[in-house]
Amino acid sequence: MNLFSGRPATAKSLTHLLTSAFVLFSLVILVVAGGLKFFFYYQSETAGLYSKQQLITESAKAAVGGFLQEKIHELEAWANLTNPDAMETADWRLALQRLLGLGPAFRTLAAINLEGDPIAFVSRFTPSQIERASRIFDNVHYPRTSPDAASISEVYIDAETSEPIVSIRVPVTDALRESKVYLLAELNLRFIWDFVAKLAAGSTGYVYVVDHTGRLIAYGDISRVIKGENVSHLPPVALQLDAAAGGAHDRARIYRGLTGSRVIGTAAPLTEAGWTIVAEMPWQEAYRNVIRIGAATVAITILIAFLAAMLGAMISRKLAVPLAELKNTAVRIANGDRSLQAQLTGPAEVAQLATAFNSMASQLVGSLKETEHQYAQAIAARAALQTSETRLRLVLEGTTDGVWDVQTSVDEAYCSPRWFEILGYEPDAFPVTMDSWRAMILPEDREHVERVYAHALASSEPFAVEFRMKCKNGRWLWVLSRGKVVETTADGRPARLSGSLADITKRKLAEQEKAELEAKFLQAQKMESIGRLAGGVAHDFNNLLTVILGRAELAMMSLSTADPFYEDFAEILAVGKRSAALTRQLLGFARKQTIEPRPLDFNRTVEDMLGLLRRLTGEGIQVVWRPSAGLWPVKMDPAQIDQLLANLLINAKDAIADVGTVTIETYNSTLDHAYCCAHHGYQPGDYVVLVVSDDGCGMDKETLANIYEPFFTTKRLGQGTGLGLATVYGIVKQNNGFINAYSEPGNGSTFKIYLPRHFAGDAMPAAAATAPHVQTGSETILLVEDEEALLDIMTAMLKELGYRILTADSPHAALELVQKYDAPIHLLLTDVIMPGMNGRELQKRINALLPELKCLFISGYTANVIAHQGILEEGLNFLNKPFSFQDLATKLRSVLEAD
Repeated sequence: MNLFSGRPATAKSLTHLLTSAFVLFSLVILVVAGGLKFFFYYQSETAGLYSKQQLITESAKAAVGGFLQEKIHELEAWANLTNPDAMETADWRLALQRLLGLGPAFRTLAAINLEGDPIAFVSRFTPSQIERASRIFDNVHYPRTSPDAASISEVYIDAETSEPIVSIRVPVTDALRESKVYLLAELNLRFIWDFVAKLAAGSTGYVYVVDHTGRLIAYGDISRVIKGENVSHLPPVALQLDAAAGGAHDRARIYRGLTGSRVIGTAAPLTEAGWTIVAEMPWQEAYRNVIRIGAATVAITILIAFLAAMLGAMISRKLAVPLAELKNTAVRIANGDRSLQAQLTGPAEVAQLATAFNSMASQLVGSLKETEHQYAQAIAARAALQTSETRLRLVLEGTTDGVWDVQTSVDEAYCSPRWFEILGYEPDAFPVTMDSWRAMILPEDREHVERVYAHALASSEPFAVEFRMKCKNGRWLWVLSRGKVVETTADGRPARLSGSLADITKRKLAEQEKAELEAKFLQAQKMESIGRLAGGVAHDFNNLLTVILGRAELAMMSLSTADPFYEDFAEILAVGKRSAALTRQLLGFARKQTIEPRPLDFNRTVEDMLGLLRRLTGEGIQVVWRPSAGLWPVKMDPAQIDQLLANLLINAKDAIADVGTVTIETYNSTLDHAYCCAHHGYQPGDYVVLVVSDDGCGMDKETLANIYEPFFTTKRLGQGTGLGLATVYGIVKQNNGFINAYSEPGNGSTFKIYLPRHFAGDAMPAAAATAPHVQTGSETILLVEDEEALLDIMTAMLKELGYRILTADSPHAALELVQKYDAPIHLLLTDVIMPGMNGRELQKRINALLPELKCLFISGYTANVIAHQGILEEGLNFLNKPFSFQDLATKLRSVLEAD
């Protein structure tokens, strides 16, 4: 009977049937086992390929993104330390040059205002390329424009160097966090090109970077794959990949790649720049092992089928019916019913075969189940391991820190490549031991570091310590080391210590610069406070001195020289004048001294004072005068030049022990931007330079750093006030100049004072002739003074000079008096600072009633009511307190007789 049709069959047909059944059974078993094995192998290989591809793209993304973020952070850190309101064009250019020197990846830096107008520009280009480079920011487009955050432009290719370039824009804000200036930095992306060129997906794969339009930015060996063809014209492959992946970049896909062949590709988006990093591997290379295993499986299956056919032909004659039954069982097992067993009927050989078949089927079913379980476990473990390795590698590549691990019991240490890179060493050229590590620490930091590590070992607590380490090039680098005990012995002692090392040199330099700026700000506040105090004291003291000097002069005018009290009043007058000189020093230091600048012949002004200066220094000190011909004019108060020279000559006299020389020189000097950038505190322009040198004892660096401090002196008690050089500094700054001192112990001192050149065509004033006698008058003067004692003494002085006097003790009383008085008033003589209304406002209100009324202001200092920064406004008449009888008489006539 035919087992499949139910009809009788011949022996020959049964033999063929038995042989076919045996071959079919073998094929089913082999196909099922081989198919399952091949299927699991294919899945494992596919997962591995996708993980490798994704690891490459994510690693490249971390490196490229880290590079961009590092440059943005450098620019933002610099911008946070910059005050745009206090920066001039020269300051911007100097700051940009320093930043360009610190960042080798920057090609060009520029500062522009919010309207896009340039402020300053620096570049690494040669002079012939500067004009082209200066226009490089004109057409740069920022797709993610935000006025309050850093932006990255679209990539553009340099037409001459063919290098990919990107521009970074960072806002510079003022103290209120409002954007005032944009800092633009042109960044060379050659780093990305070189980095991508080192990456490869397999032996024939490649990696490339595209922007949001699909244009190629950087690529590696693609040119080799397509035989040198220029790839810049190819279609946006990243957009094809995006479409193949359904808009998701987190999985790999098989598609037609950049070279035209089918590839396995993965992509990682770099969000901050709008770029995509793509890795592609040809499909044939990726599945080479899978194809080989499949071909081997098919070949083995065919061979075993052939052997089974031969064996079935040999035994089919004796085993036709039993084998037919066995065939039926095998077919059913192949169809999925793995619980069947072959019947043990027929000859002994068939029974043994059936037994062996049953055993083989049971083992095969068990083996298949075990294989499926093992494959499932292997795939899960491999996926977990790959995920863990990917995360660790991305962390290590994305961070700028180095990693270290120390086994304390055997003094063995491991340091990551980044650790060596931070310090400038090659990993194989430097043995890491505890002794070599200690030797690299700055000696003055070593004790503190060892104390922190000892505490960490004893307490097992995490630690963080900052210190300096010596690099391979000999430079000291600030580093931050963090770590903790991660493994202990059975008795609780630390066995293993792990942690990281970070380069914090830039942060330390920024902190140091910030501390210096804060110190300068505090110093400026201190000087301003002392200036206010000095100005207030001088103002009140000048009022008292005016009364003292006036009373003394009036008393002396009523006495003869033979009177016994005449000498007493003369001494009072002399002491009062010395006190007035002291108050002028205080006001000069505080920059509250009211001055009347006018064009001067500087050489002639100095020559007029040489006789006094030689008497001031004494006979043992020679004063050498070396004027320069053709000296430019300056505009300042001649009394201030007298103060400058007197204070500098007194300082030189005290520095010379017995006999010496003081040299006074003048010359013209023009300072350009390049010179001023190299010399801190200098400003470009034309200057008249006054040089005062001596061959005295000189000063050390510590003394030189404090010479302009008020009340700082190296003289013994009673020999100096400490205001001489502070006064010189105040006068120079008040006239928009600057001063520099050069000195070394035993080699004397040199002071160079730079005063701005005066360009106006005003004629040089002629030397004032000495008045032969006190000038009197008969005009009517309105005197306004709130201090009773001053009002009385000035009234007495004016009456002595023959004037008619109207007095008022307040501005409001003066206004009432003007409205009631019918006769002409020729001059308003008023104090500047008074309660309720200042002298300037009083003058304006009275001039509204009496337009022709002239005015003379008097004060100890003006507090910028009638002057700006101590410089008197044009056309205003002013008389400093304290003043003498002769000063008042002369000033009154000059005002009353002026046109």
